[in-house]
Amino acid sequence: MTNNVIESQNEAVDKVSKIDSTAHQSIVSYDTLELNAKLTYTEIEAVFNLIDKSNFYADQSYRYVFHDKERGFTLKMFQHDSARRSQYNAKITIHRAFYEASNTGYLHEIIDLYRDKWCVKKAHVAFDFLSSKNNSVTIKHHLNVKAEQRADLNHHVTDYTGSLKNSYRAGARLVANYDRNERELSRNNESDYTFSNRLEVRMTFKTDEIMFASFARNDEQAHSVITSRLEALLFIVDLDEMVECSAYLKRSFKAIQRDSNKINEYKKRKSKNKLLAEIKSVARLNRFNFELAYSNNRSKLTEPFELVSVDIGSEQLA
Repeated sequence: MTNNVIESQNEAVDKVSKIDSTAHQSIVSYDTLELNAKLTYTEIEAVFNLIDKSNFYADQSYRYVFHDKERGFTLKMFQHDSARRSQYNAKITIHRAFYEASNTGYLHEIIDLYRDKWCVKKAHVAFDFLSSKNNSVTIKHHLNVKAEQRADLNHHVTDYTGSLKNSYRAGARLVANYDRNERELSRNNESDYTFSNRLEVRMTFKTDEIMFASFARNDEQAHSVITSRLEALLFIVDLDEMVECSAYLKRSFKAIQRDSNKINEYKKRKSKNKLLAEIKSVARLNRFNFELAYSNNRSKLTEPFELVSVDIGSEQLA
Protein backbone atom coordinates (compact mmCIF):
# COMPACT_ATOMS: atom_id res chain seq x y z
CA MET A 1 0.00 0.00 0.00
CA THR A 2 1.47 3.41 -1.01
CA ASN A 3 2.17 6.27 1.41
CA ASN A 4 -0.37 8.43 -0.41
CA VAL A 5 -3.08 5.82 0.12
CA ILE A 6 -2.19 5.48 3.81
CA GLU A 7 -2.22 9.27 4.26
CA SER A 8 -5.60 9.57 2.55
CA GLN A 9 -6.98 6.78 4.75
CA ASN A 10 -5.76 8.57 7.87
CA GLU A 11 -7.40 11.79 6.69
CA ALA A 12 -10.66 9.91 6.16
CA VAL A 13 -10.45 8.47 9.68
CA ASP A 14 -9.82 11.90 11.19
CA LYS A 15 -12.72 13.41 9.27
CA VAL A 16 -15.24 10.87 10.54
CA SER A 17 -14.05 10.89 14.14
CA LYS A 18 -14.00 14.71 14.39
CA ILE A 19 -17.50 15.20 13.05
CA ASP A 20 -19.16 12.54 15.17
CA SER A 21 -17.43 11.89 18.47
CA THR A 22 -19.51 8.74 19.02
CA ALA A 23 -18.57 7.21 15.67
CA HIS A 24 -16.07 4.40 15.49
CA GLN A 25 -13.08 5.16 13.34
CA SER A 26 -13.58 3.93 9.81
CA ILE A 27 -12.05 4.15 6.35
CA VAL A 28 -14.57 4.71 3.57
CA SER A 29 -13.81 3.74 -0.03
CA TYR A 30 -15.27 2.44 -3.26
CA ASP A 31 -14.39 -1.20 -3.68
CA THR A 32 -16.03 -1.43 -7.12
CA LEU A 33 -17.94 0.89 -9.44
CA GLU A 34 -19.78 -0.18 -12.59
CA LEU A 35 -20.72 2.34 -15.27
CA ASN A 36 -23.10 1.67 -18.17
CA ALA A 37 -23.78 3.59 -21.38
CA LYS A 38 -25.70 3.22 -24.64
CA LEU A 39 -23.21 4.11 -27.40
CA THR A 40 -23.78 4.36 -31.13
CA TYR A 41 -21.60 2.48 -33.60
CA THR A 42 -19.78 5.72 -34.36
CA GLU A 43 -19.11 6.32 -30.68
CA ILE A 44 -17.79 2.79 -30.23
CA GLU A 45 -15.45 3.36 -33.17
CA ALA A 46 -14.16 6.47 -31.38
CA VAL A 47 -13.18 4.24 -28.45
CA PHE A 48 -11.13 2.14 -30.86
CA ASN A 49 -9.22 5.30 -31.74
CA LEU A 50 -8.00 5.31 -28.13
CA ILE A 51 -7.51 1.56 -27.70
CA ASP A 52 -6.67 -0.43 -30.79
CA LYS A 53 -9.25 -3.09 -31.56
CA SER A 54 -6.51 -5.75 -31.55
CA ASN A 55 -6.21 -5.31 -27.75
CA PHE A 56 -9.77 -6.50 -27.22
CA TYR A 57 -10.93 -10.09 -26.82
CA ALA A 58 -14.37 -11.71 -26.60
CA ASP A 59 -15.95 -13.40 -23.60
CA GLN A 60 -19.22 -15.28 -23.13
CA SER A 61 -21.32 -12.12 -23.00
CA TYR A 62 -19.43 -9.38 -24.88
CA ARG A 63 -17.82 -9.08 -28.28
CA TYR A 64 -15.17 -6.59 -27.13
CA VAL A 65 -13.45 -6.86 -23.74
CA PHE A 66 -10.40 -4.88 -22.63
CA HIS A 67 -8.90 -5.45 -19.17
CA ASP A 68 -6.24 -3.07 -17.88
CA LYS A 69 -4.91 -4.63 -14.69
CA GLU A 70 -2.33 -1.90 -14.14
CA ARG A 71 -4.86 0.92 -14.28
CA GLY A 72 -7.59 -1.06 -12.53
CA PHE A 73 -10.49 -1.12 -14.97
CA THR A 74 -12.28 -3.37 -17.45
CA LEU A 75 -14.14 -2.11 -20.51
CA LYS A 76 -16.76 -4.29 -22.22
CA MET A 77 -18.75 -3.37 -25.33
CA PHE A 78 -21.43 -4.88 -27.51
CA GLN A 79 -23.18 -7.89 -25.99
CA HIS A 80 -23.61 -11.00 -28.15
CA ASP A 81 -27.29 -11.09 -27.18
CA SER A 82 -28.89 -8.18 -29.07
CA ALA A 83 -31.82 -8.09 -26.62
CA ARG A 84 -29.44 -7.02 -23.86
CA ARG A 85 -28.32 -3.97 -25.84
CA SER A 86 -31.69 -2.22 -25.48
CA GLN A 87 -30.64 -0.27 -22.35
CA TYR A 88 -26.84 -0.24 -22.65
CA ASN A 89 -24.08 -1.75 -24.78
CA ALA A 90 -20.97 -0.55 -22.97
CA LYS A 91 -19.81 -1.24 -19.43
CA ILE A 92 -16.83 -0.04 -17.43
CA THR A 93 -15.93 -1.78 -14.18
CA ILE A 94 -13.58 0.24 -11.98
CA HIS A 95 -11.62 -1.97 -9.59
CA ARG A 96 -9.85 -1.11 -6.35
CA ALA A 97 -6.48 -1.01 -8.16
CA PHE A 98 -7.64 2.12 -9.99
CA TYR A 99 -7.33 4.22 -6.83
CA GLU A 100 -3.74 3.14 -6.27
CA ALA A 101 -2.63 3.45 -9.92
CA SER A 102 -0.24 6.27 -10.76
CA ASN A 103 -1.51 6.67 -14.34
CA THR A 104 -5.24 6.44 -14.95
CA GLY A 105 -5.40 8.80 -17.92
CA TYR A 106 -6.78 6.31 -20.42
CA LEU A 107 -9.84 5.56 -18.32
CA HIS A 108 -10.59 9.26 -17.99
CA GLU A 109 -10.15 9.68 -21.72
CA ILE A 110 -12.62 6.86 -22.49
CA ILE A 111 -15.22 8.21 -20.07
CA ASP A 112 -14.80 11.82 -21.16
CA LEU A 113 -15.46 10.96 -24.80
CA TYR A 114 -19.16 10.76 -23.89
CA ARG A 115 -19.20 11.75 -20.24
CA ASP A 116 -22.91 12.62 -20.16
CA LYS A 117 -23.91 9.16 -21.43
CA TRP A 118 -22.46 7.09 -18.58
CA CYS A 119 -24.54 6.18 -15.55
CA VAL A 120 -23.54 4.49 -12.29
CA LYS A 121 -25.14 1.05 -12.37
CA LYS A 122 -23.41 -0.47 -9.34
CA ALA A 123 -21.52 0.92 -6.37
CA HIS A 124 -19.79 -1.22 -3.76
CA VAL A 125 -19.03 1.10 -0.84
CA ALA A 126 -16.62 -0.29 1.75
CA PHE A 127 -16.38 0.72 5.42
CA ASP A 128 -13.31 -0.62 7.23
CA PHE A 129 -13.09 -0.78 11.02
CA LEU A 130 -10.46 -1.45 13.68
CA SER A 131 -12.68 -3.84 15.61
CA SER A 132 -12.66 -7.60 15.16
CA LYS A 133 -15.19 -9.01 12.73
CA ASN A 134 -16.01 -11.67 15.31
CA ASN A 135 -17.27 -8.97 17.64
CA SER A 136 -19.43 -7.14 15.08
CA VAL A 137 -22.97 -7.93 14.03
CA THR A 138 -25.43 -6.97 11.31
CA ILE A 139 -29.04 -6.82 12.47
CA LYS A 140 -31.61 -7.43 9.75
CA HIS A 141 -33.68 -4.25 9.41
CA HIS A 142 -36.58 -6.40 8.20
CA LEU A 143 -37.16 -10.02 9.16
CA ASN A 144 -37.89 -10.98 5.54
CA VAL A 145 -34.36 -10.04 4.52
CA LYS A 146 -32.24 -13.08 3.73
CA ALA A 147 -29.06 -13.74 5.69
CA GLU A 148 -26.43 -16.44 5.36
CA GLN A 149 -22.85 -17.26 6.18
CA ARG A 150 -20.44 -18.67 3.61
CA ALA A 151 -17.04 -20.12 4.38
CA ASP A 152 -14.14 -20.52 1.96
CA LEU A 153 -11.78 -23.50 1.79
CA ASN A 154 -9.79 -22.04 4.69
CA HIS A 155 -12.97 -21.78 6.79
CA HIS A 156 -12.93 -17.98 6.66
CA VAL A 157 -16.52 -16.79 6.98
CA THR A 158 -18.31 -13.96 5.16
CA ASP A 159 -21.68 -12.83 6.52
CA TYR A 160 -24.17 -11.82 3.83
CA THR A 161 -27.35 -9.85 4.48
CA GLY A 162 -29.61 -9.58 1.44
CA SER A 163 -30.19 -11.79 -1.56
CA LEU A 164 -27.05 -13.08 -3.29
CA LYS A 165 -29.17 -14.47 -6.10
CA ASN A 166 -30.88 -11.18 -6.90
CA SER A 167 -28.04 -8.76 -6.09
CA TYR A 168 -27.77 -7.75 -9.76
CA ARG A 169 -31.33 -6.41 -9.91
CA ALA A 170 -32.02 -2.67 -9.84
CA GLY A 171 -32.74 -1.54 -6.30
CA ALA A 172 -30.87 -4.45 -4.72
CA ARG A 173 -28.64 -3.99 -1.70
CA LEU A 174 -26.35 -6.77 -0.50
CA VAL A 175 -24.27 -6.34 2.65
CA ALA A 176 -21.09 -8.39 3.10
CA ASN A 177 -19.08 -8.45 6.32
CA TYR A 178 -15.66 -10.11 6.22
CA ASP A 179 -12.09 -9.88 7.47
CA ARG A 180 -9.88 -8.37 4.78
CA ASN A 181 -6.72 -10.11 5.95
CA GLU A 182 -8.46 -13.49 5.90
CA ARG A 183 -9.77 -12.85 2.41
CA GLU A 184 -6.33 -11.91 1.09
CA LEU A 185 -4.87 -15.01 2.76
CA SER A 186 -7.42 -17.13 0.90
CA ARG A 187 -6.13 -15.56 -2.32
CA ASN A 188 -2.54 -16.38 -1.34
CA ASN A 189 -1.76 -12.68 -0.91
CA GLU A 190 0.10 -11.19 2.02
CA SER A 191 -1.68 -8.41 3.88
CA ASP A 192 -1.61 -6.70 7.23
CA TYR A 193 -4.59 -4.37 7.26
CA THR A 194 -5.08 -2.61 10.57
CA PHE A 195 -8.63 -1.72 9.57
CA SER A 196 -9.41 -5.30 8.61
CA ASN A 197 -13.08 -5.58 9.58
CA ARG A 198 -14.93 -4.65 6.37
CA LEU A 199 -18.63 -3.98 5.91
CA GLU A 200 -19.22 -3.73 2.16
CA VAL A 201 -22.53 -2.39 0.87
CA ARG A 202 -23.16 -3.55 -2.71
CA MET A 203 -25.86 -1.47 -4.38
CA THR A 204 -27.43 -1.75 -7.83
CA PHE A 205 -29.34 1.12 -9.40
CA LYS A 206 -31.82 1.65 -12.19
CA THR A 207 -30.40 2.75 -15.53
CA ASP A 208 -29.98 6.55 -15.49
CA GLU A 209 -30.90 6.75 -11.78
CA ILE A 210 -27.42 8.13 -11.05
CA MET A 211 -25.72 9.85 -13.99
CA PHE A 212 -21.96 9.64 -13.78
CA ALA A 213 -21.37 13.32 -14.62
CA SER A 214 -23.43 14.35 -11.56
CA PHE A 215 -21.88 11.62 -9.43
CA ALA A 216 -18.34 12.72 -10.36
CA ARG A 217 -18.93 16.37 -9.48
CA ASN A 218 -20.23 15.31 -6.05
CA ASP A 219 -23.80 16.38 -6.77
CA GLU A 220 -26.01 16.17 -3.67
CA GLN A 221 -29.00 14.68 -5.46
CA ALA A 222 -26.95 11.96 -7.15
CA HIS A 223 -25.33 10.85 -3.90
CA SER A 224 -28.56 11.08 -1.91
CA VAL A 225 -29.63 7.90 -3.70
CA ILE A 226 -26.68 6.14 -2.08
CA THR A 227 -27.08 7.67 1.39
CA SER A 228 -30.78 6.75 1.45
CA ARG A 229 -29.79 3.10 0.93
CA LEU A 230 -27.33 3.33 3.82
CA GLU A 231 -29.81 4.72 6.34
CA ALA A 232 -31.58 1.39 6.94
CA LEU A 233 -28.42 -0.52 7.84
CA LEU A 234 -28.14 -1.76 11.42
CA PHE A 235 -24.50 -2.68 12.04
CA ILE A 236 -22.84 -2.80 15.46
CA VAL A 237 -19.10 -2.23 15.08
CA ASP A 238 -18.11 -3.58 18.50
CA LEU A 239 -20.53 -5.48 20.74
CA ASP A 240 -18.42 -4.78 23.82
CA GLU A 241 -18.78 -1.02 23.39
CA MET A 242 -22.56 -0.84 23.14
CA VAL A 243 -24.35 1.60 25.42
CA GLU A 244 -27.64 1.07 27.27
CA CYS A 245 -27.37 -2.67 26.71
CA SER A 246 -27.85 -5.10 29.58
CA ALA A 247 -25.77 -8.26 29.95
CA TYR A 248 -28.85 -10.32 29.11
CA LEU A 249 -29.51 -8.32 25.96
CA LYS A 250 -25.85 -8.54 24.93
CA ARG A 251 -26.08 -12.33 25.03
CA SER A 252 -28.92 -12.07 22.51
CA PHE A 253 -26.77 -9.91 20.25
CA LYS A 254 -23.99 -12.48 20.53
CA ALA A 255 -26.43 -15.20 19.49
CA ILE A 256 -27.46 -13.17 16.44
CA GLN A 257 -23.79 -12.59 15.65
CA ARG A 258 -23.35 -16.35 15.39
CA ASP A 259 -26.54 -16.74 13.32
CA SER A 260 -28.22 -13.66 11.78
CA ASN A 261 -31.49 -15.56 11.36
CA LYS A 262 -31.73 -16.11 15.10
CA ILE A 263 -33.66 -12.86 15.30
CA ASN A 264 -36.51 -14.44 13.35
CA GLU A 265 -37.10 -16.89 16.20
CA TYR A 266 -37.89 -13.99 18.53
CA LYS A 267 -40.70 -12.93 16.20
CA LYS A 268 -42.25 -16.40 16.14
CA ARG A 269 -42.32 -16.76 19.93
CA LYS A 270 -44.68 -14.35 21.68
CA SER A 271 -42.64 -14.58 24.85
CA LYS A 272 -39.70 -13.13 22.93
CA ASN A 273 -41.56 -10.26 21.19
CA LYS A 274 -40.55 -7.79 23.88
CA LEU A 275 -36.94 -8.93 23.54
CA LEU A 276 -37.11 -8.37 19.77
CA ALA A 277 -38.33 -4.80 20.31
CA GLU A 278 -35.49 -4.17 22.77
CA ILE A 279 -32.90 -5.58 20.36
CA LYS A 280 -34.05 -3.29 17.55
CA SER A 281 -34.17 -0.28 19.86
CA VAL A 282 -30.64 -0.84 21.17
CA ALA A 283 -29.39 -1.65 17.65
CA ARG A 284 -30.69 1.69 16.35
CA LEU A 285 -29.04 3.48 19.25
CA ASN A 286 -25.66 1.83 18.66
CA ARG A 287 -25.66 1.48 14.85
CA PHE A 288 -22.77 2.89 12.91
CA ASN A 289 -23.81 6.03 11.05
CA PHE A 290 -22.98 4.96 7.49
CA GLU A 291 -24.74 7.86 5.82
CA LEU A 292 -22.75 10.38 7.88
CA ALA A 293 -19.44 8.64 7.21
CA TYR A 294 -20.18 8.43 3.48
CA SER A 295 -21.32 12.05 3.21
CA ASN A 296 -18.25 13.32 5.03
CA ASN A 297 -15.94 11.48 2.63
CA ARG A 298 -17.79 12.04 -0.65
CA SER A 299 -15.51 14.77 -1.98
CA LYS A 300 -12.41 12.63 -1.48
CA LEU A 301 -14.10 9.55 -2.96
CA THR A 302 -15.14 11.35 -6.15
CA GLU A 303 -11.94 13.36 -6.52
CA PRO A 304 -10.32 10.84 -8.92
CA PHE A 305 -13.25 11.32 -11.33
CA GLU A 306 -13.11 15.09 -11.61
CA LEU A 307 -13.12 16.36 -15.18
CA VAL A 308 -9.48 16.88 -16.13
CA SER A 309 -7.63 17.48 -19.36
CA VAL A 310 -5.60 14.37 -20.14
CA ASP A 311 -2.98 14.49 -22.87
CA ILE A 312 -2.21 10.97 -24.02
CA GLY A 313 -0.84 11.98 -27.39
CA SER A 314 -1.88 10.58 -30.71
CA GLU A 315 -0.79 7.00 -30.02
CA GLN A 316 -3.30 4.34 -29.14
CA LEU A 317 -3.01 2.23 -26.02
CA ALA A 318 -0.97 -0.84 -26.88
